Amino acid sequence: MIVLSENTATKGRSVVSFLLICCYRALRSGHAGLSEIVKIIVLSLFITVPIHSYGAEKVDMKQSPALKKILREALTVKSNDYKPRTRHFTENGTPIYINRLILEGSPYLLQHAHNPVNWYTWGDEPFEIARKLGLPVLLSIGYSTCHWCHVMEEESFEDEEIAQYLNNNYVAIKVDREEHPDIDSVYMAAVQALTGRGGWPMTVWLTPERRPFYGGTYFPDRDRGRSIGFLTLLKKLSQMYRNQPEKIEKAGLALTKAIQQQLQPVSGNNLPGVEMLQQVMEKYRDYHDPVYGGLKGRPKFPATLPVRLLFRYSRRSGDKQILSIARLTLEKMAAGGIYDQVGGGFHRYSTDEKWLVPHFEKMLYDNALLAVTYLDGYQATGDKTFKRVAEETLNYIRRDMTSPEGAFYSATDADSITPQGHRKEGYYFTWTSSELDEVLGAERAKIIKTYYGVGRKNNFEGRNILHVPETLTQTAKKLNISKEKLLAAIEDSKKTLYDVRNRRPHPLRDEKILTAWNSQMISAYARAGLILGKQQYTDRAVQAAEFILNNLYKPAGLDQVAQLQQANKIQTPAKQPSAVELSDKPPGLDQVAQLQQANKIQTPAKQPSAVELSDKPPGLDQVAQLQQANKIQTPAKQPSAVELSDKPPGLDQVAQLQQANKIQTPAKQPSAVEFSDKPAGLDQVAQLQQTNKIQTPAKQPSAAELSDKPAGLDQVAQLQQTNKIQTPAKQPSAAELSDKPPGLDRMAQLQQTNKILYRNYKDGYSRHTAYLDDYAFFIAALIDLYEATSYIHWLEKAIELDTILQDRYEDQDGGFFMTARGRTDLIAREKPVRDGAEPSGNSIALLNLLRLAEYTTDKSYSIRAEKMLTIFPTGTSANPMVLSEMLMALDFLTDRVKEIIIVTPPGKKETADIFLQILRKTYLPNRILTIVAEGEDAARQAQFIPLVQGKTTLMGKTTAYVCEQGSCHLPTTDPKVFASQISRINRLP
Repeated sequence: MIVLSENTATKGRSVVSFLLICCYRALRSGHAGLSEIVKIIVLSLFITVPIHSYGAEKVDMKQSPALKKILREALTVKSNDYKPRTRHFTENGTPIYINRLILEGSPYLLQHAHNPVNWYTWGDEPFEIARKLGLPVLLSIGYSTCHWCHVMEEESFEDEEIAQYLNNNYVAIKVDREEHPDIDSVYMAAVQALTGRGGWPMTVWLTPERRPFYGGTYFPDRDRGRSIGFLTLLKKLSQMYRNQPEKIEKAGLALTKAIQQQLQPVSGNNLPGVEMLQQVMEKYRDYHDPVYGGLKGRPKFPATLPVRLLFRYSRRSGDKQILSIARLTLEKMAAGGIYDQVGGGFHRYSTDEKWLVPHFEKMLYDNALLAVTYLDGYQATGDKTFKRVAEETLNYIRRDMTSPEGAFYSATDADSITPQGHRKEGYYFTWTSSELDEVLGAERAKIIKTYYGVGRKNNFEGRNILHVPETLTQTAKKLNISKEKLLAAIEDSKKTLYDVRNRRPHPLRDEKILTAWNSQMISAYARAGLILGKQQYTDRAVQAAEFILNNLYKPAGLDQVAQLQQANKIQTPAKQPSAVELSDKPPGLDQVAQLQQANKIQTPAKQPSAVELSDKPPGLDQVAQLQQANKIQTPAKQPSAVELSDKPPGLDQVAQLQQANKIQTPAKQPSAVEFSDKPAGLDQVAQLQQTNKIQTPAKQPSAAELSDKPAGLDQVAQLQQTNKIQTPAKQPSAAELSDKPPGLDRMAQLQQTNKILYRNYKDGYSRHTAYLDDYAFFIAALIDLYEATSYIHWLEKAIELDTILQDRYEDQDGGFFMTARGRTDLIAREKPVRDGAEPSGNSIALLNLLRLAEYTTDKSYSIRAEKMLTIFPTGTSANPMVLSEMLMALDFLTDRVKEIIIVTPPGKKETADIFLQILRKTYLPNRILTIVAEGEDAARQAQFIPLVQGKTTLMGKTTAYVCEQGSCHLPTTDPKVFASQISRINRLP
């Protein structure tokens, strides 16, 4: 065993990072082959590190040269766009401090990578260190666009005195809540139990057993009047932890028990009924703001008044007051400063009751939910203002929040940089009166300032938030101009103001791509495409859905390493390297399992990272054995694309094939059952392809792409994308694979196993096993996309993903847990039922099951849905105001759902538009929609949707069938008859 001296010892993870950087550079330079790379990688497995060598780097501190080099290397490989976020720089502009967060991909964690705090990321390592050293853990949770997170960072985490105390007396962990909503939810429950409120930044004190014993949100750096400072709290709680451990233990146990009870609701025996709908409406009558809409008081969040539920209730009840409450809320939000009047899209929330002064961050999920809400409003009322707001919001997302691949970024910051170089909230979005004069000219500026409420008195810190205090008609009358002239001036000026604003320093954009949030926006675009009849919206939904399926729906991998290690006895470093450590580097921990399984695949020009292949058992410790056993052999000369085309994987045999067009038998032959006494080779390709045992991509990688790379992964991406290869949930061990030649016997197993969803994607890598909301929102998006396109592939994928969700997340007592089974790093496993800023995953999953039940007529979906309903609180103890999404599902369940099937002549689906035009004008939330063309398409869709069976056109004309609970009205080719059939409402009792 190699033990580094005190001068060169660093933590295992950082050493792995450094060595992999060396591998990467060696490969890029062209001076290293497989043997050199393996030597470097295997060396990393034998390094032991004294704990006291850990620490945040400071240029004038005594630190190991190796650690300094690792962190500096990580900094130097950052792109030119990377700007360290700190106030601590050397004279030459180099950041003084670099901590472990430099190795992460999260934009939020990277914001803290240059704090003087010795940050760790969530994992076993920091808790083990805390246990060994007898220290408490400080857990800080936030997100990249959080204003008060930035304030606490600048005041406390950038403060050297506070950082020094924190480093000496705590083990500090930083978590991005958007990457890890499970961790966030558990400890937010603790903070709410302790303080009665929650929010971010979240600051929690933990024992090494992960039990919380104190917590809060934002703390000032030092004492301010009645507010206790962060440094004071750190000192007092550290002393208490040392001097009164029994009190800490007691508090931690009690709080943990309370959290577990809160996050895991006990299933009841009663199903909620329509009386809950009536109950919640009475509350909204009492608490709504009759002047500005929404709920009374401040701050005002759009989600606190579920406008979509109000529209649904008013439709079935005929309650005009509820309809007016919903309509007023949408009108006032669209006119307020919470809506970006120049660029479109909504800010996070309003700090006042008028919707005037927002918190300026913009979140993807807010805009997705509000776009759908305004589309519902347009259908329910016919108000074209709601249509305009929905389209402007979607255009904002297309223009400012869409990646080159068609997926959607997460958020933009509330803060932006002023001309003086200061970071200030809202500066980017606000204007002075003189700025408007300069940009628009005096005459045009007068019109715009009148319309947008810019007067002598500024409304936000010396600047103005544009809002619409009066209607278009009122403003036109005041200015003595026509409405048409006013509207033209507004539209023209908005373009000018956007162009000028666009030249200002932009707020920070968080460019991680989250499955759940993207799915909500996919639903918004799909619904817009269907409701507005605009193909460009549907196309955007399709592109984003394909991105998720191609990049975030992958074989299971490294996030299950702990379980796989126990089951397969695979040895790995104590701490896995991050995506940054492994990206663009030679194959490592995550790839050896594949090489062990079959040694039949080749290495791509660009290697997938650990996070791309996460949930696979690492195995660098077995590379040497595999090499010795001739399980991995790279030919000196790589075959060309022509030589490899239409051949099964197997680089270790290619050189022989090139020389003699035959395959030599390995020392140990596979059995007759395995390969009919033949190793993998050309003579079996045709048979194997016919039986779906192997399929070779049409275009093989070239020799240049394959040169100097270890055998194995150049076809993985292609095979995975085309569903030709999938990694089993449980990887075979080295012992199971030993003494087996490369070949095709594993391919069938690989093809039969399932993929899983991942939570987020950044810089080319997918990370973190998905949560319930990722599955629920994506399944909902796929169903919406099916209805918008009538392409059965999307419904098929929705059914497929529900099967995975059922297998990995569903509770036998009803409902779904937030996390997949097998997680051991959380003190509680949440089963979310209450809506927050986003709807709960169980509420969305409930409506998904009800929709799938309607489509498939499979009663198992209905049974699961009814079982789910028992987990939601009912009776007098329930607060229906946090159950709005569940209540929309309840409305769906208690209605007579319209089952609409439109049958067109073969190849003429566009003729369905004569009925879709009627459907677009009709607010009909509780329905399913299927469009099929007679012939092959109808036969294909009938495999999943039994209602399609037997449905044909009448006299060759496009025909509509409107059914309820399997009983259909007479089919019709007349749009007027169709309109009458779908307009019948099943009233609430």
